[in-house]
Amino acid sequence: MTSNRLIIILPVLILALYFGRKYFFPSEEDQIRRRMDELTELLSKDKGDNILVIADKIKRSLEYFYPPFQVRLEGKNEKAYRDFSMEDKEKIREALVPFKLKYPMVKASLLNVNISLAKTRTAASSTGTLRLDYDTESEGRVYDLYENRLGWTKKDGTWYINDVSIDFE
Repeated sequence: MTSNRLIIILPVLILALYFGRKYFFPSEEDQIRRRMDELTELLSKDKGDNILVIADKIKRSLEYFYPPFQVRLEGKNEKAYRDFSMEDKEKIREALVPFKLKYPMVKASLLNVNISLAKTRTAASSTGTLRLDYDTESEGRVYDLYENRLGWTKKDGTWYINDVSIDFE
């Protein structure tokens, strides 16, 4: 009887230890992935979100950036490059508000994410595809895909974005 209990308890215990370790002591890559998931949730907008919810999400999303940070937007006909300081977070907020108000629903997600850690484990970069799904009045639900690269820095145990490069081609 004891061996039957052991056969049941041992695999459950091993699974609990594995998932507990991943949850309570995540790897650096898992911490970055978690931050990306949180940020894409904040950049998304549900149909029922009112102006207060939108403003709160934008404010909280700006906390994921550590100044000074850079933003590079590249496309076929244009290249934009900008260094942002702490005060310039307001400019990012000003760019996000009209976008979120224009569409009734916006869903941001990151696909095919690859993360590379520096040997110091205080810097990293991630690449992936940003997918934006949104509802338009003329076309209904549409989506766009943008290749992106994010630079990460770790300050006081938390990962922050300090470099953004998005390809709009």
